[in-house]
Order: sequence, then structure tokens, then C-alpha cells
Amino acid sequence: MVAALGIAMVVVGCCLTAWAAWANPEGTCTPVGQVTKRKATGGPYALMAHPMYLGMWLILTGLAAQGGTEVGLAVGLAAAMILEDWITRERLP
Repeated sequence: MVAALGIAMVVVGCCLTAWAAWANPEGTCTPVGQVTKRKATGGPYALMAHPMYLGMWLILTGLAAQGGTEVGLAVGLAAAMILEDWITRERLP
């Protein structure tokens, strides 16, 4: 059951990340510290501020769940949350 949940999380995460990249192609290659010309407001950006981070979080957690154990899922969730916190503190104002 946990492995099936992991597969679903990876698929949803890939779709969300691809949708976000399609909706804001300018933002995916902007160097750190450089300001983009416009704020993305379409696609998944209309629903949340950072859909690519959520997509990557789903992918990482889903991959951890592929092992089929609750421990793997818990470790994956913890690692993804720590990574997300580090990324947002380092890169976002």
C-alpha cells in the first residue's frame, strides 16, 4: 500500500513540476540573486507560491515510499521537509 502511494506521489509531483515549468519558463533558469521580469500568476502559481518546490517534495517523498515501509516514508518526509526549509531560507526573501 505504501509503495502504491509512493508511485502516485511521484507521478503527481512530476506533473506539478512540469506544469509549473511550462507556466513560468523564465523562472526555471534564473540565476540565484537575479530578479525575474515578472511574477508568475498563471497555472499552478495561481494556487500556490512555489509549486516546483511542492512537486519536488512529492517526488522525493514518493521515491522514499517506494521501499514499501512506513519507516522509509517517514524518513523521506523528514528529509524532504528539511531540504525544503533549507532551500527556502537560502534562496527566497
